[in-house]
Formats: sequence, C-alpha cells, structure tokens
Amino acid sequence: MPPAKEPTSPLRWELVSGLGFDLVRLFGSIDEADGPRVRHELSAILIAHPRAVADCTGLRASGPAALALLCHAHERAGGWPASRLCLYGLGGEQARWYREAALAEQVPLRDSMPEAVAALAEPPRRLRRSATLVAGRRIAREARSVIDSCAADWKLPRSVSTPAMLAASEVVNGAVEAGAAEVRILVEREPGRLAVTVLAHRDDSAELGTLTEITLDAFADAWSTESTPYGRRTRATFVVD
Repeated sequence: MPPAKEPTSPLRWELVSGLGFDLVRLFGSIDEADGPRVRHELSAILIAHPRAVADCTGLRASGPAALALLCHAHERAGGWPASRLCLYGLGGEQARWYREAALAEQVPLRDSMPEAVAALAEPPRRLRRSATLVAGRRIAREARSVIDSCAADWKLPRSVSTPAMLAASEVVNGAVEAGAAEVRILVEREPGRLAVTVLAHRDDSAELGTLTEITLDAFADAWSTESTPYGRRTRATFVVD
C-alpha cells in the first residue's frame, strides 16, 4: 500500500503587532487553487499593516506557483514601498522553489526574523505593480496614472516615465478599439530597464493598429506582441540608466 498522506490544514494566519513592523505567522498548507482567497485576504492584511514580516516556518506549499501567491498578494497591496513585506522560515525544498522561481526578487526571503526586519528598508530587486482597467473613455488616463505612481515611488526619471505613459496610452486605447472588455497593465522595474505589459482580454486577438505600432517604435526601446488564448499581450521595454 502507498504511504498515507500527511493530513493538511487550510492556510491561516495570526497577526502580532510589533515595534515598527507587524509579524504575520502563516500556518497550514497553501495550494495554487487557494489563489483568490490568499490574494484577497492577505493583501487586505498588508494594506492595513504595510510593514510586515511573514513567519513561514509553519507553512507547507504544494509548489512554486503556490508560493507565488504571497508575491501576488503583496503586489495587490500596492507593492514596495507602499507595502513592505519580507519572508523568513522557508526551509529545504520550499526555499529552493522560491529562489529558483526568482520570487525572492519580488518579495525578499531571509533566514531569520532580524534579517527579515532589516530587509524591509531595502527595495526588492524586481518591483512590480499591476492594475485592471475597465474599457471606457478614461482608460488611457488610468494607464498613465499607474505608471506615474510607479515613477514617483521608484524614482524613475521623466525621460523614462513619459515615453512609457505615452506608449501605454496608445496600447490600451488600441485594445479597447479592438473590442477588449478588460485590460490589465503590469509595470515591472528591473535593473537597467522598465517593462510595461498590457494584457487585453477578449479582443479577438486583433492585430495592433498602425498608429499603435508607430507609437511603440517611437517611444519604446523594444516591444513585442502576441496572441494569447484570452486576447493579446503587448510588452514594451524602456532602458533606465
């Protein structure tokens, strides 16, 4: 007979207020299927407690995708510096999953609580922020606002943020004209570059319009676009000196 599986309990958390930071103790198991609950509930905790250290010693994850939910919740809470989060206590295979999937570039992982507290002052290697935009007349303005807030928080020069805003405006407008009902914008800051990705849902995978291509050629250092099962993904990158 195969060995019996160890019983698992649903993910739960305990909040302990500290001096200058709050401790979130995670217990139980986490699976990719827990995504909606984890993103909603944990992001609400991080919004209310924007300087948090997560104790993961009691956490059991099913795989890298499950651990990524912690990063998704942090991103949903506004990301660094609006929400500061560092993990500690992941051991063995779970720590390897986390590092190999480059999740530690988004939310740092440390070996102890003091090291995690110290890391709250350090920006992650990869900064991410995303927003879902509803098709309408204000969508270009909302896309520009997302990038503008990133520029202010991440200290991006206007020479980068302005072309990124102009490119994003044209891409989201083009997506709406192509029939997209919903648009998601993802902004990522990595060493030496800024990337803006627009995910257009239910746009029948229409090709980019000529004006959109001209705008991307003019303002982005590099760009690409591809059809997806849900619509179209367009990504533009900008060099940051």
